Amino acid sequence: MLKRQLKTIDYPKTDNFQLEDPQQFRHVVNWLESYKLRSGKGFALQDTYSTNWDQEYKKYLSNVDCPLDWYSDASSFNVGTLTWLVGQVVKAQYLGNAKELNDKSAA
Repeated sequence: MLKRQLKTIDYPKTDNFQLEDPQQFRHVVNWLESYKLRSGKGFALQDTYSTNWDQEYKKYLSNVDCPLDWYSDASSFNVGTLTWLVGQVVKAQYLGNAKELNDKSAA
């Protein structure tokens, strides 16, 4: 499901994406922030080899108002938060084109 969502938002490395690979996960988060979300709050995430990247990721999620209490289970934290971030991208893309899309669906 997540791969389909990433493909929908034009993530260039969807076909080879492995959520279990920490570097791939960190790269997709950086791509989302840099090219889609552009909140300006993800600067500390750019060094994907940083030893405190995970702590910075949690700070970033808090700064972009991610409901962290929904993702308290450590085993599903990455997939849950990444799915939430992708959802924010979809929401932003829809809001940017809402009138046009609604007009088309009403026709």
